[in-house]
Amino acid sequence: MKTLVISDIHNRIYWIEALIEFINPDKVIFLGDYFDNFQDNINEAIDTAKWLKRSLRYKNRIHLLGNHDAAYRYSGNNYISSCPGFTRAKSFAINSILDQECWGKIKIFHLENNILYSHAGVSANTLEYFGLNFDINIQKWEDQAHIAADKCIFHWVWAMGSRMNKPYPGGPLWEDIRYFRGIDINQIAGHSILPHPIILRNQKTEKLVDDSSFDLSEEKLNIFFDTNNKHIVLIENNTINIVKNCLCRI
Repeated sequence: MKTLVISDIHNRIYWIEALIEFINPDKVIFLGDYFDNFQDNINEAIDTAKWLKRSLRYKNRIHLLGNHDAAYRYSGNNYISSCPGFTRAKSFAINSILDQECWGKIKIFHLENNILYSHAGVSANTLEYFGLNFDINIQKWEDQAHIAADKCIFHWVWAMGSRMNKPYPGGPLWEDIRYFRGIDINQIAGHSILPHPIILRNQKTEKLVDDSSFDLSEEKLNIFFDTNNKHIVLIENNTINIVKNCLCRI
């Protein structure tokens, strides 16, 4: 089985379908942050929302929520802060295209083959601060987070952390890689913009070169690869591969 993983898109949608067609994966996992590239306009937001709505129809695609996306899904919720680039005009346009059924298909976590996927990663610092232990039944975290968001109640999943000058660690949409500590499961995430992909293991950071590969039998691998779509991740034959994306131009 071949799985393609794509990190923070931020309106750069022009290359995605061509890459998927070229690689022909069995599954695609998007790590969130579809919207806001900080110099965009409402038309780009509309184009991205239309692409996302089409993409959500594919049964072999998993779409995760990023902090920029959550700001549009829960616009007006003080516990889910608006991100740089957010405007009410874009929020109105996006939500005129993405209804609640669409938003409901976008997950916070995805767990598969001993890899936990999320936008920013689940940090041991965050779990310890909020008195939690990692639970493989992550669906209950997701359900609780959305219930809290609907009621405008704080939940640790939406915690903004140091990025927004909060006195607590960030949740899986916000945690900054500088403060990240791994837990007892492999993780793949984006969120923190990097000049090159990195891997954290045994609390040590290693720079990854193009075409780096890792056997999934290794434990506690934490891979971060938000390089403005210069890289993608391919998982095949029990191996994680870091691949240069030649189709995306910044």
